[in-house]
Amino acid sequence: MDKKIYLTLATVTILLIGAGCNQATPQPKININTQNTIPTNKVTPPATDNTINTKVENKTIPNTKTFTVKANNYKFDQTNIIVNQGDEVEIVFVNQEGFHDFVLDEFNARTKQLTANNSETIKFIADKVGTFEYYCSVGKHRQMGMVGKLIVE
Repeated sequence: MDKKIYLTLATVTILLIGAGCNQATPQPKININTQNTIPTNKVTPPATDNTINTKVENKTIPNTKTFTVKANNYKFDQTNIIVNQGDEVEIVFVNQEGFHDFVLDEFNARTKQLTANNSETIKFIADKVGTFEYYCSVGKHRQMGMVGKLIVE
């Protein structure tokens, strides 16, 4: 019986030694960055001639000029708006009374016709130099003096 015990112990020892030899050599840890990389645009500082335009990858972003134009019966509170050629023009049109709209044909810019106490914002690029009339297209409001001038320099 002693032979069987020795034989069993020898078999177990051989198995344990064999199992230890078969273990894989530890591999170095690899750090994988799973975050998405988002490309960023390089922004260059404004030109030295004191312009506000900024270049992003050789494209000029227009300077945005915002104007609030309030409409009352047969008149706008802003009768002259002056911008530079290339500016993005944002008009916040506020109808304070009556039924009015804001129309600027040369830049294909117009709001919906709005009832009192409503507003709408429109944007366009002033890409032409000159003086252009904006007006209310409701009824005879334009003929009654509901006009203004956009001056693009």
